[in-house]
Amino acid sequence: MLEKIQVVFQSYDQEVLFVELKTDIEERLKRNRTENRLKHKPLKRNIEWSEQDIQSTMAYAVFNPEEPPKTLTHYQKINNTHLTAAETAQLIIQKMTHIKEN
Repeated sequence: MLEKIQVVFQSYDQEVLFVELKTDIEERLKRNRTENRLKHKPLKRNIEWSEQDIQSTMAYAVFNPEEPPKTLTHYQKINNTHLTAAETAQLIIQKMTHIKEN
């Protein structure tokens, strides 16, 4: 799936950066209850269901593989457990700048 997206960008001679964000379960559950998230994500407003969904999905889904996908040209994994959104965005901007310059 990601490879197909990459091909679309590359067919227009553009680079694409795939970013994978990793956050521990405690932080995910904490962020799940923030006012901003509840305001912008209606499904998250049922907190009991949403938290159960997070925990049950983690039991079977692999969100953060140990090795980056080898078929993706540009990939960045960020553990943003202890980072703000602005700090995380800055890391992504730095990586994109590096890609553009090389």
